[in-house]
Parts: sequence; C-alpha cells; structure tokens
Amino acid sequence: RASLQLRYQLIHYLYTLLYRSYVYGDTVVRPLHHEWPLDNNTYGIDTQFLWGGNILISPFLFQNQKEVKAYLPPSVRWYEVKPQLKIAPQTGQVTIPDSQPNGPPPIHFRDHSIIPMVTDSQLISTSQDSINIIDLVALPCHHQEGSGELFWDDRESIGTIE
Repeated sequence: RASLQLRYQLIHYLYTLLYRSYVYGDTVVRPLHHEWPLDNNTYGIDTQFLWGGNILISPFLFQNQKEVKAYLPPSVRWYEVKPQLKIAPQTGQVTIPDSQPNGPPPIHFRDHSIIPMVTDSQLISTSQDSINIIDLVALPCHHQEGSGELFWDDRESIGTIE
C-alpha cells in the first residue's frame, strides 16, 4: 500500500517520463549503466533501476529480506526520500536496512533535479482532486542549481500532446 501511495505521489513525474518516451523515444525505466556508462560498477547491476535519470529505486526482492545491497554512483549527490528527505550519508556500495517494514522500497533522488510530487500522501486514486496539488522538490547540486520538467495532463482532454 505504501509503495502504491508513493507511486501516486510521483504520478506527474511518471507522466512526464511517458510523454518524453512518446515524443523523443526516451526510456522510462533504465538500468544504471545507461546514465553512468563509464562506471564499471554499474554494468552488472540488475537489482536496481532508475525512473528516468533522477529517481533510483533499490527494491527488496526476496522474502524476509532485511537489507538491500545497493550502489549509489558517487559522481552525484543522492537524497534519501523516506522516512524524510535528506542527503544520503554515503555513496558507492551501500547497505540499506529495512527501516520501514511494509513501507516503500529504498528510493533516492538525484541532485540537480526538480521532481514534481503530489502533496497528498494518502492519495488512493487519480480521480481525487488532490492529485492536482503538487510540490516541486528541488534537489540542488553543489552549485545550487537544478532543473526538471513537468508534462501536465488534465486527464480530460483527448489529444493533449497534439
């Protein structure tokens, strides 16, 4: 349930990725080596994935798993999302304990990005009005800069892209 709620909170980010996929042929879900092709550590990773280039997901894949062995590419700064947004204490090979049983998987946001998130953390449907109330989560890099995109789908019109 918590993972579904997080997906609803990130629905506008996902819509934007799907828009970019339709218009530019970008990928929505990516392996780490697509973003870091020169980092040999990313080549064999098949237990983590990216949504676009800015959200890294390191899921618990096995029953009764108590921790995730993950790789946070050290060339950027990463922000932990849950239980609260904060800079990840380390990068490279990390071990992430299951600090939220029945919670969402470990998720990290990449620096230099601005990610739209729905404010309502109890959202259970895209038909709720609160899906249109969003925060822009700004994650600056060392130079205090960031960028992002938002494709706005009003969920009513036909031919929104055209």
